[in-house]
Amino acid sequence: MVVSDHNPDQQKNDQSPSKMDSSKQIKYKMRLFIADHEHNSMIAEKNIKKICSDHLKNNFELQVIDVFEDYTAAIEENILVAPALVIDYPKKVKIFGNLRNKNKVLTVLELI
Repeated sequence: MVVSDHNPDQQKNDQSPSKMDSSKQIKYKMRLFIADHEHNSMIAEKNIKKICSDHLKNNFELQVIDVFEDYTAAIEENILVAPALVIDYPKKVKIFGNLRNKNKVLTVLELI
């Protein structure tokens, strides 16, 4: 995909960032891979849900995938350990561990 800063055909239709509709915000799409009721998996799930509710409000989709129930999704993502957070959008990033380091997660999400 090629991104251009200037497109003369769209010049009249473009809006400056200050004029853009504020309801068109980035939607975060994430998948949390957990291992059943394993301690670190439960901590990771609790931590990401807290981060989402505190910082992303209704601007996210979070899918929790138990690797014991759906191991094919984990294999397709090359997830070999759980818990693992895969951020699919706005940019593809993986974070492994219980997500206790809130600043690390917020940095990856580009919120700080």
